[in-house]
Amino acid sequence: MLIDSRSNQVQDFKDAQALTVLGQARAEEGPDKPNKETLYLKKHPYLRDFLQDPNCAFMCLDVDRYIMVSRFQEVIEIDLS
Repeated sequence: MLIDSRSNQVQDFKDAQALTVLGQARAEEGPDKPNKETLYLKKHPYLRDFLQDPNCAFMCLDVDRYIMVSRFQEVIEIDLS
């Protein structure tokens, strides 16, 4: 998964940050699924129909590694495996 702060401006080369999260993604099907969906819908109640659509899956990511890049070339890696 990639999360970044880009705004498509020239300033991004200096100020943007990106976090890459590596791991195994899986559809949540365990006993905690209802609790996680309740928390999600508490924050985003307007997405109830989307979340309950049979073609939609509530995903969990089991993280192995984080890679943070800032100022276009400063890299920090955190390995959890």
